[in-house]
Amino acid sequence: MEEREKAGFVLRDLEEKQRLLREQLGQRQQQLASQQSQSHQPIQSSQSAPATQSYQLVDRDARGGSAAPGQQQPQQQQQQLPPTSQNSQVSRSQSSQSQPSNRPSSPSPSAKQRQQQQDMRDRRKPLIVLGSVAVATALACFLLPSSLRPLIFAAAALAVTQLLSSPSAEDDKAAAGAAGGSGGGGLAPLPPPAIPLVKSSSSPPLGSLQEKSAQAGTLDAGSAAADASAGAQPAGEAAVPPAFAAAPSAPAAAVAAAAAPAPAAAPVSAGEPAAEATGAGGAAQGGSGDGAADGAADGAADGTAAYLSSQGISPGARAMAAAMKAKATRAAARAAAAPIKIAEGAAEGPKRPEGMVVLYGSQTGNAMEIAKTINADAQQRGLPSHVHALNDYSLEKLRGVAVAVVVVSSTGDGDPPENCDRFMGALQRRSLSPSLLSHLKYTVCGLGDSNYTRYMAVPRVFSRRLPELGAQLLCKACEADEVDGLEEVVEAWTATIWGPLQEALATPAPLAAAVDHEGEGGAQQQQQAGGKAQEEEEVKLVGVPPLQACRIRLVWLDEEERDATTAASAVTAAAAAASSPTPPFSHSNPLLAPVLSARFLSAEWSDRVVVHVEVDVAAAVHAGVTMAAGDSVGVVPSNDAATVERLLARLGVDGDRVFSLVDAESAASAAGGSSASAGAAVTAAAASNRDGGHIPARCTLRHALLHCCDVKGTPKKGLLRILADYCSDRREQQRLLFLSSRGGRDAYRELVMDRRPSLLELLLAFPSCQPDLAHLLDALPPLVARFYSLSSSPCATSPPGTSVSFAFSLVHMPLQPLLPDLMPAAASAAAAAGEGGDGACPLAGPRVFEGVCTSWLEQSLPLAPEDRERVARRKSQQQQQVAGAAGEDSPLLPPPVPALSVFPKPGGRFCHPSSLSAPLIMIGPGTGVAPFRGFLQERRSLLRGSEAQDSTAGEGDGAAAAAGGGAGESWLFFGCRREDEDWLYREDFEGFVADGTLSHLDVAFSRAGKDKVYVQHKMQARGAELAPLLLNAATYVFICGDGASMVRDVHAALQAILQAHGGMAAPSAAAHLQEMMGKGRYVRDVWS
Repeated sequence: MEEREKAGFVLRDLEEKQRLLREQLGQRQQQLASQQSQSHQPIQSSQSAPATQSYQLVDRDARGGSAAPGQQQPQQQQQQLPPTSQNSQVSRSQSSQSQPSNRPSSPSPSAKQRQQQQDMRDRRKPLIVLGSVAVATALACFLLPSSLRPLIFAAAALAVTQLLSSPSAEDDKAAAGAAGGSGGGGLAPLPPPAIPLVKSSSSPPLGSLQEKSAQAGTLDAGSAAADASAGAQPAGEAAVPPAFAAAPSAPAAAVAAAAAPAPAAAPVSAGEPAAEATGAGGAAQGGSGDGAADGAADGAADGTAAYLSSQGISPGARAMAAAMKAKATRAAARAAAAPIKIAEGAAEGPKRPEGMVVLYGSQTGNAMEIAKTINADAQQRGLPSHVHALNDYSLEKLRGVAVAVVVVSSTGDGDPPENCDRFMGALQRRSLSPSLLSHLKYTVCGLGDSNYTRYMAVPRVFSRRLPELGAQLLCKACEADEVDGLEEVVEAWTATIWGPLQEALATPAPLAAAVDHEGEGGAQQQQQAGGKAQEEEEVKLVGVPPLQACRIRLVWLDEEERDATTAASAVTAAAAAASSPTPPFSHSNPLLAPVLSARFLSAEWSDRVVVHVEVDVAAAVHAGVTMAAGDSVGVVPSNDAATVERLLARLGVDGDRVFSLVDAESAASAAGGSSASAGAAVTAAAASNRDGGHIPARCTLRHALLHCCDVKGTPKKGLLRILADYCSDRREQQRLLFLSSRGGRDAYRELVMDRRPSLLELLLAFPSCQPDLAHLLDALPPLVARFYSLSSSPCATSPPGTSVSFAFSLVHMPLQPLLPDLMPAAASAAAAAGEGGDGACPLAGPRVFEGVCTSWLEQSLPLAPEDRERVARRKSQQQQQVAGAAGEDSPLLPPPVPALSVFPKPGGRFCHPSSLSAPLIMIGPGTGVAPFRGFLQERRSLLRGSEAQDSTAGEGDGAAAAAGGGAGESWLFFGCRREDEDWLYREDFEGFVADGTLSHLDVAFSRAGKDKVYVQHKMQARGAELAPLLLNAATYVFICGDGASMVRDVHAALQAILQAHGGMAAPSAAAHLQEMMGKGRYVRDVWS
């Protein structure tokens, strides 16, 4: 604060001197005008009104000079304007009552003497001004820190140019002569220029200092270019001193030169010394950054020396003044081209919120895709918009925008996505002011799955909390259910937001109407996509989405930097492995858990593969983090290494190349300076501008594709749209545009959603596509963690909680061929040649889809040798089924990983009841039974603990005695294919029944008999026994498993039981189950 006050004091002192000098000069001008009026027309002097300063707008002719000779300015155009009015040309004239005289008259001898004295003072004026400013500048540089020197030099240049460009006595005489000889026309002196101060995005606003500088007048880049190329002045017009007329153009010309070519040099007349063109031309030739500053400084120095020489100033003084002028001009030009860092603690000035931001919280990539599409659409409509993950934004930043569109999903049982949790936590703080977001207009698009108990929990937090903080609803919120399909609901809602958005942002209707989203003009959208209009073979495209802009830039490093990065990564990895983990654990901060055991739970001959995994989490316990039955564990996977190598080969890039990743806007800002420092600035900005990103700020391309980006997931429409933009073959481009369009919705569902092509398969199918790497990495969704329910309880391990286990089922399914259906036959011929040109095309034959995490775990876990052989045999059989991939008879599996990167996820209300007396109903087909193994382990421990505390317990099995002495009933409904194929954890569950921990076990075998039997059939068969439990206010019902159809069937079975055996009507039964959900007694943990 002290440094800021000192800087303000220096600027105010310079402005005060400027004001006093202007007042003195104005008084001298009035005196001179009065004397001239008396000298020229002594008879009318008594009738003349006192001379006043009047400013009127002057119309320039085509060459940018004065008004046309003899052209009178209308009286209504005259405006009383302040001397510092910005971006307007003004002229100083005599009073309208003064009579011009065409007959020259010589002043009296006394007047000549006074004029000589005035001329001498005017010659001394530059030295007085320069000396005063030099002393003030030196004092400021001595007192203030070096970080403020650009501001000091800018203020000095402002003072010099304003003071020296003030009208002198000679200028007044010339102006008076011109007024008398040209009918009131004259050269309007340029307004005093201000040095444009550019604030960096990370600095506080300049506050009052910037406002004062702005009030001094600003010469924009367009005016600077016009002044630099102005034509010759007619004889008799008053000329602005050339050195100081050029100086105002220097900073503005430096800015203009970066965006437009330098204007052609105009002829300079005898009345306009060449120094004016030198100053502006030097800045224009210098380009941008340091070059523009040097050019402007050289021109200003030459012009200053020429002007002082014409005034009779000594060579030594001329050299000193020219050097100081050059230094001040160079600092001013650099201040215009590069941000000025302001000291910490500068007061935050009021800023009017403007623009819109699209924020997303996404776990699987759906919300991110929708948000990026909305942002691209907004930009195409001319709306100022940008897109961010919620955790990469803040409430403070939200105060700087006018409109926010939030696209967010719920995960698990109402949990926020990982890139949204911090923002949501900050939003829910009760200490926030009710008017914090009173300026904001908002809307929310929520994504959810109605199979979950807390459906739309996270989106509804935003819909409730934002208006509590003063935000105003822009348009009705959207809630899209994944069960019914997201695309149709979201598209219909998106179509309704543009009118309110354009009204809130005051966007002109013609600008927004320029976008043809209905796609009726197919040729127009194809031109926007980069295709040429060809009437023949034209495919009519309807609703092509806008192209998503690339938000990142890759800066490739040389070999020395690559080696340093590799060494640093190795050291960091070793240090991370050796150091103790620090909670909270998350995807970005996982726990390295050694694998204790891994074994198959399904039969060897079965095509269904289920694996049990146990990992050591003692380090988490030592850090104070424990897991409970019902929790989940997140596993951070990697992509298949062989697939990544094939992808690198298709892209034609070296996977070992190291790049720095920065935001595109930050890279553009950093590159705005000199070329020598641009690369260093961009590289230095990497770490600070990629906080929260899924790709490290510096890594190899192989690492990004192997560990950071999802290259096997089903491609979103936005990715297809981007790939279309990089196709050189027009037919391939048209096909991708069609698949991404609204008109190609059915084809997208059949060929992309159902056949699930990976990124590699897409690039093989469209061989002319050569995407930009930065755009591709930005478009690919992050490789997110996969969550698996714990199949153990911490009380079942010794020491307690030091290890946890989970089970997963390998996701693999046969897929139909991609070719020739994915694209036209003519285009598919190129892809049919295969990757190596051997004619073997893997896209034309049977294909297999495998889950990213489950397939990686199966190949990477330290299974028993016989189990790894089993995996290798299965892989070999799978490859032999795929055309062109039968070259390897026994594929080599990657070496087992010694540890997994994991992190816990609390189960919330999905946990064993705290009271043993509460009845418990558990329904879990397939791997959905895994968490109930943990439930029953915990229940057994609680029962045995209750028996140990009960001194009156009799002999016999303690658990059975406790169960009969007040413990509620416990039911488990489990479903699998066959008894000898996939009855998971059979020994464990039969043991729970034997010791009384589990009251009832019902198993449904779907493929053991002629008719398929599922868990809901078993439940309905026991409906008479279950109905009283469902009507009991203490009963808990838990469901876990696949949410595609099982959850709805089980829910319908529960409702049917209440109707058939509980005496309830259908609405009452549905309301009863809904009430149980609201009380947390009916909880579902499902996945899609």
